[in-house]
Amino acid sequence: MVAQTHLVRRGNMFHFRIAVPRELVARVGRSEIKTTLRTTDPLTARQRGRVLSSAMEALFEEVRRMPELTRQHVERRVREYFQDCLDRSHELADLLPQDKRSWDRDAEVATLHRRIENLTRALTDRDFSPALEREVLDILHPDEPEAQKGDLDTFRYACALVLKAKIEDATRLSAELMGEPATPKEPLFADMRAMGCPPLPGEERRRRGLVIHRAGTVEPADDAITYEELFRSYRAKRQGQNLAPRTLLELDRAFRLGTEIIEPSRPINHIRSDDVRAVRDLIVGLPVNFDKNKAFDGMSAREAVRANQKIGARLIDHATQEKLFRFLMMPIQWAAQEDRIPSVPGERIRIMAPKKLDDEDEGRQPYSEADFKLMFSSPLFTGCASKSRRAKPGPYVFKDGLYWVPIIGFYSGMRLGEVVQLGTDDVQQQDGIWFIDIRLGTIPNTGEVKRLKNKAAIRKVPVVDDLLKLGFLDVVRRAEKGGRLFPEIRFGYDGTPSKNYTKFWGRYGREIGFHSADNVFHSMRHNMADTTRDAKLNVEASTAMMGHTIPGARSLYGKGMSLQPLKEEMDRIKPPIDLVALLEEAQRGKVELMETGWQSRSKRRPRSLTSPQPPSNLPMKRRGRPRKTASTQPKDQPPS
Repeated sequence: MVAQTHLVRRGNMFHFRIAVPRELVARVGRSEIKTTLRTTDPLTARQRGRVLSSAMEALFEEVRRMPELTRQHVERRVREYFQDCLDRSHELADLLPQDKRSWDRDAEVATLHRRIENLTRALTDRDFSPALEREVLDILHPDEPEAQKGDLDTFRYACALVLKAKIEDATRLSAELMGEPATPKEPLFADMRAMGCPPLPGEERRRRGLVIHRAGTVEPADDAITYEELFRSYRAKRQGQNLAPRTLLELDRAFRLGTEIIEPSRPINHIRSDDVRAVRDLIVGLPVNFDKNKAFDGMSAREAVRANQKIGARLIDHATQEKLFRFLMMPIQWAAQEDRIPSVPGERIRIMAPKKLDDEDEGRQPYSEADFKLMFSSPLFTGCASKSRRAKPGPYVFKDGLYWVPIIGFYSGMRLGEVVQLGTDDVQQQDGIWFIDIRLGTIPNTGEVKRLKNKAAIRKVPVVDDLLKLGFLDVVRRAEKGGRLFPEIRFGYDGTPSKNYTKFWGRYGREIGFHSADNVFHSMRHNMADTTRDAKLNVEASTAMMGHTIPGARSLYGKGMSLQPLKEEMDRIKPPIDLVALLEEAQRGKVELMETGWQSRSKRRPRSLTSPQPPSNLPMKRRGRPRKTASTQPKDQPPS
C-alpha cells in the first residue's frame, strides 16, 4: 500500500528484496527477487531501492499481461508441430527408396531405433537439453524470438510432449520404411495422419492455417484469418486507443476463456453459435479466482468448472459474467463490422440475470451514524501503534494518504479513484474559494494517467470549511509540486487508482468492525446523496457536486453551475457527525507524523509514551547487538 524501498540491511551493506506475487510465482520461477545494492549509505540505498521497486512492479505488470499458456494450448502447439513432422517423414519415406545407390534400409532403420532409444532415455530421465528447450520455445512462441519459459511446470510438460512427438514420429517412419503398419502409441497423436508433403517456402502461411480439432480431425483452413489473429488485431487496435490497462487485462482473460472452446487456429468464419453458447456456459459456471485457489491448482477453466460441481466453491457474480462475455464478443462483433464475417455468431445469446426477491436490497448502502463514529474513532485517525499497524491503538497519527482519503470522501462525496489520483495542481483557488478540479490528463512528475467514470465526472468541487480546519491545505503545501497529493498510495497493477486502497479499506474495516458487503468506501457517496436531500439542495447543485448527469436536454446547455452558488449550497449540508470536534478531542496529546518529520499536538507528552517508534524514513535498525553511541538527545523525545 505505502511506497516501499524493500531494503534489508546485512551488516553494513544494504540489499534489495521483494516478494513475487503469489499468482506469478509459477510463471516467474521464484518466490522472491533479491540482490545487493552495493552501498552502506541509507539515502543511496533508498534511492536505488525505489528504482528497483518501480522496475519490479512494472515487470510484474508485464508478466500479468503476457498470455498464459495452458496445457491445452501446449497440446495444440505440439500437435501442429507433430503434423509437420509427419509430413516430413512421409516425404522421406517416398524419396529415400528412390536413391538406389546410397539407400540402405537396414542402416536407416537401425539409426531410427538408436534415435528412439536416446529420446526415450531423455524422456524417462526428464533430461531436457538446452537445444530441446530452445526448440520448444520456438514451437510455443513461433513469433517471439525472445520468449521466456514462463510457468516451469507447463514448460516441462511441453518438453515432455515434444519428446513424445519425436519418438512417435521416428516409430512411424521406421514402420513405414519396413513396410509394416504403424501402431500409434501416444494417445495425443493417435488420430493424426500425414496430409502430404511439407509446404514449400512460399506456402508457410497456408500451413500455419491448419485447423487441428480437439476431436482429432485435421483439415486445411481457408483464407479467413484465425480466431487468434482476429484477437491480436483487435487488441492492437484498442491498445492504440489509449485503453486502460485493466480493460486490456479483462480482454486477455476473455480470450483465454474463449480458447477453452474455440481453437486459436480456427478460421473465424468457422465459429458457430454453439461455440459461443459453450463459452457462455463456461463463464457462468466459473468459480471465483479459480486460478488462485489451491483446490483448482493446475486446472484449466473447463476442468475447474467440472471439479467445482463436487467442491461447491462460490461462482463469479453476474456482473463479472456479463463483463467477460461482453469482452469475448467484442472481437467477433468487430470482425462483422469490418466485413470479415457475414454475421455475428451467437448474436442473441445472453447471460440470464438471477431472479431477485422483491424485498432484496440492491447496491451499496450508506454508513450509519454509529458506523462513522466507530470509523473515525479508530486508531487510523486517533492514534495507532506504528505505520504498519494502523488498526492497533497507539500514540501516533500518521497523516498520510491512508488518513486523508476517507476524510476527503466524507466531506466531498468524491469517488475513491478520484481522491487517490489527485495531484497538487488539482487543488486551486478562485475568487477566494478553494476547490478541487476533477479532470482528465496525466500527472506531470509521474506520467500516471487519470481516469474518470464518465464525462459528467469532470467537475469542480468546493472545499468545505471543515476540511480546511482539519489542515487539508497543509497536505497540498507539503506535497511535491507537479506530483500527486498521496504518492504513497500506488495505483493497481492494472492502472486502476483505487485498487490498492480498496483492499486496504476492506481489511481495515473488517478489523475495526464497520465493513460489510453493503458498506464499502463507495457508501460515503450514498451518505452524501442523503445529506444533500436532507439539506434540500437543488438538483443542479447536487449533481454538480456528485458528478452525476442531469436528465433531459437541459444538461446540454451552458457550462454548469459556478463555484460561488455551489459553495453556498454545500455550506448548507450538515455532516452525519461533527468530525472536526471528534478528531481534535481524540488526537489531543498524540504525535502527528508527516512526511517532513515529527510534530506533537502537546508540548508535554504523556509519561506512558516513552518509547516512540521512529518514522519509516529514518535509517533502518542494525541487526545484532546495538552499538553504544554517545547521544545528547533525551530518551523521551522523538528524533528531530
